[in-house]
Amino acid sequence: MNNPFPAPFKVIGRSVVDWWDGWLDMAMVVSIWFLAQATVIFGPPATFGLYHVTYNMINGEALGVRGLFEGAKKYLKKSLIWGAINLFALATIFVNFTFYGGVQAAWGPYVQMVVVGVAWLYLSTQFYTIPYFMEQEVPSLKIAMRNGLFTTLASPLFTFIVMVVAAVVVVLSIMLVIPIFLGLPGLIAFLGFRALNDRLVTFGIRQPEKTPKEIEMEESGRIYSQAIPTGEDQENRQE
Repeated sequence: MNNPFPAPFKVIGRSVVDWWDGWLDMAMVVSIWFLAQATVIFGPPATFGLYHVTYNMINGEALGVRGLFEGAKKYLKKSLIWGAINLFALATIFVNFTFYGGVQAAWGPYVQMVVVGVAWLYLSTQFYTIPYFMEQEVPSLKIAMRNGLFTTLASPLFTFIVMVVAAVVVVLSIMLVIPIFLGLPGLIAFLGFRALNDRLVTFGIRQPEKTPKEIEMEESGRIYSQAIPTGEDQENRQE
């Protein structure tokens, strides 16, 4: 029986469950991640470490704080490159938005709208970039970003809905701070991996995960087929 909920809401629900199941580990990991952001230079490695923990948690292995440092060390060079790219891109977007906001001409606000659209497209691409990067056999930021862009363009509404939840998490974390020490920003990483997996299944690149009920039915079928004697077995018994 198919799940009646639209794909974005299934992804959001699954991500919340994943985050809640690993809440204690995530709270400790995100607290250290937040402190790393204050240093700026250690922010990108800590972010890759956070995603490393999340990726392994989804695959059944709880690494905790050790995984954060493990991932930060493993992806140190790539994460710093990723951080530099993001710093340059976001600074460029901010400067353009501010500049055209000061233009007195009637077309100024329209250009600002275009800048906002570009910003959304860029942030959506980055939403998929690290999950793609960690799913690759040979990690490549260039390929991960390209795939993130194509996924966003192929599923704009799906991405927009999931990104709204991610944006709410960011706003709550900035305004209240407390959600950071409750591990809430970790939900964004879960959303990224679950959204990517859903898109790969939708595009026919990956087989869908089997539900516990489907696995149970398969196991029952194997046991049942092994228990029923074939005609050849009956003849052998008669001999």
